[in-house]
Amino acid sequence: MDDFELKITQGAINTNLDTLKSELTEIADRYKDLVIQEKDIKLAKSDLANLRKIRKSVDDRRKEVKREWSKPYEAFEKEVKEAIAIIDKPIEQIDEKLKEFENQAKAEKEQHCRELFDENIGDCAEYVEFSDIFKDTWLNKSTSDNEILSDISGARVKVHSDLDALKALGSEFEAEVIEYYKKTKQLSDAIQRNSQLISAKELATKKAEEDAQAKIEAERKAREEAEQRAEEAEKIASEKVTISPLPFDVETVRFVISGQENIDRVREFLTFSEIKFEEEVG
Repeated sequence: MDDFELKITQGAINTNLDTLKSELTEIADRYKDLVIQEKDIKLAKSDLANLRKIRKSVDDRRKEVKREWSKPYEAFEKEVKEAIAIIDKPIEQIDEKLKEFENQAKAEKEQHCRELFDENIGDCAEYVEFSDIFKDTWLNKSTSDNEILSDISGARVKVHSDLDALKALGSEFEAEVIEYYKKTKQLSDAIQRNSQLISAKELATKKAEEDAQAKIEAERKAREEAEQRAEEAEKIASEKVTISPLPFDVETVRFVISGQENIDRVREFLTFSEIKFEEEVG
């Protein structure tokens, strides 16, 4: 394929601008410090009109020359753009095919890496996943199997070290802590989890003890209060009750009690003592 060749032939533009600029400079110098008076008005207007005419002529010719000189460039630019469009097509096709090849090669290399991982992760498979230690550099052609195996071996060493550290805690929650480690993959998180479980158990134990003590205290207090009420009822009954035995039934006792408070207390005592009774209002 031939290289692009370009040859530019310089053109020339011939004008009388040097002479014209000299004449224009003389006119400019004449009006530089001139204070126009009545006698100068006619000449000044004539020079002004002439200068404007010359300026327009010069600028028009500039535009004309620019258009003419632009024509070969525009034609050249059009051809170059057409050539670039032709070049871009195979560039895109080749680039796409190279990327497809590279992606396929990376996919095959990744599959190879997964096989190396599965074959060498050993007893740490439940603690380490392929994605946990995978590196993009593994897919490079320059990365050897020994480098990948070294990373896998390093992961196994870390897991064994972490597990030894967790077992060294001697925690009753060891099994749960290790399960937690499987999820987080972080030794510090697992140790913190162990501390949380211990604290939770201590709090639960303390609360259970406090609840049991509170129950015992409540039962003791209730028992004392019941005994006290029974004693008070018995005392009131002995002091305020007049017994009139009935000759036809010695097991029936008739109480005559005065005062509503006394009646309530005797009723409470009889109920507490499981003694059958009937009340008569008279």
